[in-house]
Amino acid sequence: MIALPFVMGAMARALAGSELTRDTAMNALLILCVGGVLTGAANAVRELVKERGIYQRERAVGLSRPAYLMSKVVVLGTVTVLQAVVLTLVALVGVDLDAPDGEGVLMPPLAEITVAVAMLSFTAMMLGLLVSALVRKEEVTMPLLVLLAVVQVVFCGALLKLDGVAGIEQPAWLVPSRWALGAMAGTVGLSRTVPGELTADPLFAHSTGVWLLNMGMLVVLCVVFGYAVAKLLRRHEPAVMRK
Repeated sequence: MIALPFVMGAMARALAGSELTRDTAMNALLILCVGGVLTGAANAVRELVKERGIYQRERAVGLSRPAYLMSKVVVLGTVTVLQAVVLTLVALVGVDLDAPDGEGVLMPPLAEITVAVAMLSFTAMMLGLLVSALVRKEEVTMPLLVLLAVVQVVFCGALLKLDGVAGIEQPAWLVPSRWALGAMAGTVGLSRTVPGELTADPLFAHSTGVWLLNMGMLVVLCVVFGYAVAKLLRRHEPAVMRK
């Protein structure tokens, strides 16, 4: 847990170099997305399934389901956000982000990217809890973690054109890295630094409304994943407690 953000941050730093340019910007932001997803999901993907027997016994004698879930969200969320901050700072402190006029949308560019990566990691942590609530055996969580990382890369918008592509754009709405990459791309004005079809995506615009939309969608996904986890926890409870 300590090493992962430093390793991923160092990889992003190596790609970014001293300045985000046409050749380095997209890859550096993509690695930040992958690092944010891995740190968040890896923290949570085993948490619920490994404690299922304990949870069932404690629930039978009165353990509160919301209290149990919030204990995971608060503790894992705090660790995850701290990891995301370390990841971003290791990757980008001292790097010229080449944002339009040297400014972000609402805050300094580095602060905005840090917030986006932290929110992505937190959302990925909630997604990890959802996976942990779905599976029946702890052994299947690691392959699913790899699958989650691959899905985040494919549907984030860095490799494939998503805007306006029916059948691909819609599933991408449920992928946290799609919105996080949009927020980071908007902060640094990626469409200006790396002109092309991919970066013409409306979610990459350097605009207050678009940036808030991207961040707002991460919040919405957190709520949706949390609600789904609560419902799935109920499935594993003694029948008398399912109310």
